[in-house]
Amino acid sequence: MPRLKGSKRSKGKSQKSGADEFSVPTEEQWEEMKTYSSFIVGEDNEFMRGQIATVLPNGHSPGSDIQQHEYWVGKIKGIRAFENAEDDTNDVWVKVQWYYDAKDVAGVIKSFDTKSTGKYERFLSSEHHDFVNPEAFNEIVTVTDLRDEDPEQPYIGNDQFYMRYAIERQARRLKPKPENTCICHKPYVPHDETTVMHFCPRPTCRKWFHQVCLINNKSAKSCSQQARGLRLLATSPDDEEPESLHDKIPMPPSKRTRRASLQYEKAAESDETDSAVSFALAAMPIRLVFVAQQPIVRGASYEKGGVSGNVKAVVAARRLVYNSLAGKGIPEDWEDMVLGQISPITLDDCLVKIKRKRVLPSLLCPDCHSAI
Repeated sequence: MPRLKGSKRSKGKSQKSGADEFSVPTEEQWEEMKTYSSFIVGEDNEFMRGQIATVLPNGHSPGSDIQQHEYWVGKIKGIRAFENAEDDTNDVWVKVQWYYDAKDVAGVIKSFDTKSTGKYERFLSSEHHDFVNPEAFNEIVTVTDLRDEDPEQPYIGNDQFYMRYAIERQARRLKPKPENTCICHKPYVPHDETTVMHFCPRPTCRKWFHQVCLINNKSAKSCSQQARGLRLLATSPDDEEPESLHDKIPMPPSKRTRRASLQYEKAAESDETDSAVSFALAAMPIRLVFVAQQPIVRGASYEKGGVSGNVKAVVAARRLVYNSLAGKGIPEDWEDMVLGQISPITLDDCLVKIKRKRVLPSLLCPDCHSAI
């Protein structure tokens, strides 16, 4: 039975304050109930105010065999209880702010296309709260924000809850307003098995593009595999203007070239024959360089990339390589810096492998013409 941490025994029902057995409290009764910071279901399954949890849907009992994505998801906004002094029990109730799934959103916004969302995608409703019996709670989960423009987007696996938008029920709209990033003006569909999207991390771009749209737009440039890796590596998440890798290596002013003024393609081509760049990269951990030279990709065709893709890892790897080129060295914990100290993925997972494709095309950003 649910109980409040460090409190009296709970029997899950009460006749206190005029409430019938198992009845949901009214808003007026809720204001009179005693406030707590947590409750426990079973032996040690503790839930705290502010956490996000999965909740059994209507029609299911504790122990029901349902898929993770079929659970309701809600944020615990408050925990209160009726106290029964006669038998030393509490009647616990939890105030929950709901995350909607695609079908819930379609019930509010009739024009909403449910096919554009994944089964683990949720939409936070700022206006919809309910009082829920603690026995309906399953486990604590995380709902991670998926932000298109974020070069440090945390990894989101295929079986993790995530959100892009909140829903305003009264206004019948999503917030922020969905913005289509690709030249086709169509949104990212995480579960579409044909989807591959490439990201340009430059501060002036920070956009995702469908691979097929880039090819149809002729945003491609043939080159060797080695050249492609160097060109991708030179696409910096921190430099607004294209810059060669050579220019990141400190040298006396008298020996500096004018490469910073070259256009991107010429600068990238110069790196391919630059012995200083080759020597510097060869001295770095080879797996770090491999990750840094990957295209930033997401989509169901890139299975190991989950929902969010490899953006965070590749951006972190490139920054470490740039620091090393500048003479700062590679930290011993560089792998943790690339993946995060607690990560469900490995460095090998960051290497892009697309279903039914042995070689990825060499693509360019339609806006800044950097390799992506």
